[in-house]
Amino acid sequence: GKDFVFKTLIASIVFPVALELAQHIHIFDELATDALGSSLIAGAVLGLGSGMILNGKGSGGGFDVIGVVLNKKTGISVSFVMYSFDFGIILAQTVLNGMLKTVYGIIVIIVAGFVVEKLVVRGKSASRILIFSNYYEDICKELISNLDVGMTFVEGEGGYLRKHEKIIMTVVHFDRVEKIKRSVYAIDPSAFVMI
Repeated sequence: GKDFVFKTLIASIVFPVALELAQHIHIFDELATDALGSSLIAGAVLGLGSGMILNGKGSGGGFDVIGVVLNKKTGISVSFVMYSFDFGIILAQTVLNGMLKTVYGIIVIIVAGFVVEKLVVRGKSASRILIFSNYYEDICKELISNLDVGMTFVEGEGGYLRKHEKIIMTVVHFDRVEKIKRSVYAIDPSAFVMI
């Protein structure tokens, strides 16, 4: 929505300004002679920045926009899409830059992808989801039949009204969370989903 576009615009302006300012900081000058060290640090810094932008529900204006869109539509990892495109571009540049620079570029992409994935999912490969809704049967049918998600009903009692209720609990890979949330809210917009 508008918030995503606004944050992407801000990131697209701040990034080149920060890059220009960083070029005048000479603390890392000695790394200029160490291509491997430079590649590792560049990948970590790139991944850190990209991960922070994505966690803020924004985009840097590059291939991560495509990654965010594909993630929402298909559940494919944002970092996988971003760095697949980057990987393809670096491989295409092998003719101009030579194999050694290509290898260092691939190292940057691998490290950045790893850092983004860890930041975006905060180190988790799976997420436990608790769904609180009066429409638990409809949600259960939807999740089982259309999303192939296994689940368990947990007996619960509301703290205020002391009303007995069933809570749906499931554990899924983190990249399926958004799709599950959309399905739940399509059935019950007032459902409470806790991850």
